[in-house]
Amino acid sequence: MSFRPQLTTPTSSDPGKTPYAFTAGTRVFVWASNGKIRYGSIVGSSRLVDGTVMLEIMLDSGRRICLPAAGITLVQ
Repeated sequence: MSFRPQLTTPTSSDPGKTPYAFTAGTRVFVWASNGKIRYGSIVGSSRLVDGTVMLEIMLDSGRRICLPAAGITLVQ
């Protein structure tokens, strides 16, 4: 069984400006539960009805995950 959060469409009052810092194609990493770092690229983003920004990430392993933006780190 897969959990799919209720998402809303992001909006911005300034045309051409993204509503969040993360955009498609941005390289990021996350810490896995086993303590290893997983690298990937942002493929999409949405905002939950409570305001939480969710990021859809395609990991380099080919797995697609969806996590809150607060737990994501940019690759520098």
